[in-house]
Amino acid sequence: MNQKKGLLPIICLLIFSLVLSVWVIKNVPIESSFAEREKQAAIDALKLDTFDMEAILAEGKPVLLNVSSNTCPYCEMMEEELEEIYNEFGDAALICDVNMDEQPGVTMQIPVRGVPMQVFYYADGTPYEPSEAVAKQINLMRYVLKDTDTHVMTVHEGMMSVAQMRLVLEELGAKK
Repeated sequence: MNQKKGLLPIICLLIFSLVLSVWVIKNVPIESSFAEREKQAAIDALKLDTFDMEAILAEGKPVLLNVSSNTCPYCEMMEEELEEIYNEFGDAALICDVNMDEQPGVTMQIPVRGVPMQVFYYADGTPYEPSEAVAKQINLMRYVLKDTDTHVMTVHEGMMSVAQMRLVLEELGAKK
């Protein structure tokens, strides 16, 4: 009888340890691999903490601005393409992502009809004007002011491939 009483605390301790182990596995993040941390760092480098279109255009570099949203699965898929293009062009262009959920001021400065959406400017801050060859390959839209017919921005709505982004950046004058 005494042996049964001695087993009860041990069984309770084992059950508690098992429950605690399951909770830790489900709730404590496992340290990611070095490659995953590097990839996340590259993606984080693309993200803008604050959005100021004037400051972006004042950088003096060709601009590829991707507008995304937390609720958009395509925006998440675009992260890898943006990361690849960012790694390819480095400092030759300003390649960044602005999340309109985290930066609501974006929609005050850019007319966002859908996400993902890419906005392009030359290094001097003027809107990108695609060549005929690029315009045939990529569906780009020109935004113009109604009153003056002044071209204010060129955008692409939807996902873009790395090849398409590369084509536009090279035409913008970005050198690898």
